[in-house]
Amino acid sequence: NDFISQTKSRQQQGLKPSGPELFAYARYLGIDPVNDNDLLWLAEEALAAPLSSEWTEHFDSNDRVFYYNSSTHVSSWTHPLEYLYRETYQLIVNFRGSSISQADRRDKLQKLHQECQQLEQEVHQEIGAWSEHVDDSGQKFYYNRAAGKSSWTDPRPAKCHMLYLKMKVNRILAQHAGITVEEAASLSTGRPEQAATGHSAANGGKRPKMNAKEEVNPLVSEPQKDSLMIASDAGEDVSPAKKKKKKKKQKDAAPPDGTLP
Repeated sequence: NDFISQTKSRQQQGLKPSGPELFAYARYLGIDPVNDNDLLWLAEEALAAPLSSEWTEHFDSNDRVFYYNSSTHVSSWTHPLEYLYRETYQLIVNFRGSSISQADRRDKLQKLHQECQQLEQEVHQEIGAWSEHVDDSGQKFYYNRAAGKSSWTDPRPAKCHMLYLKMKVNRILAQHAGITVEEAASLSTGRPEQAATGHSAANGGKRPKMNAKEEVNPLVSEPQKDSLMIASDAGEDVSPAKKKKKKKKQKDAAPPDGTLP
């Protein structure tokens, strides 16, 4: 945790971890930095992973970083997406194992591509459901009218990051299996000519982007104001004043009990 806390502070200064520091963090994640040096990017991205809407980042009195979940009121020393990078590393290592046949690799790629397509649909729906607003004091918050909830943390980057990670892994595994991403896509669609259309998971693992409508202005537009008024009339708790109370509660988040990981 000390290393992560120091790295977070250095990131705020625009500095990156040194080679030995990155190796140490990779080992903490279960990554072999010597035999799997090409997978050190997993450690780098884990250090910069965004938070979902329920989580906020804090520092205790000893300047140690911890994370607080405003929904469950639970604190954690570990980043809520840390498990994702541990699992991704194991997935790649197992896939590259010599004991897996080419047929098994293709079956695994087909399943992974189907999961990626499903996640992509969910992410685009989630991105479109959130809008950005500003309260009376100029503090940004994010509102999901369909779910009737607000958040101080923008939930969209975390969703996009998870999709991007899965797309990147699919591309790496396809290359290792000796097939293209488009061929991997055709395994699940059965229609190679449609494998790379649109902004599907066959885009080569490029990071998904929010379109212009999703990158809303920091000031509340008139349609957004109308949405807030309608939601408020319906009894939904979207008032910025009420959200301020929630923010104060998050500031009082206590670090986790127990020993550091």
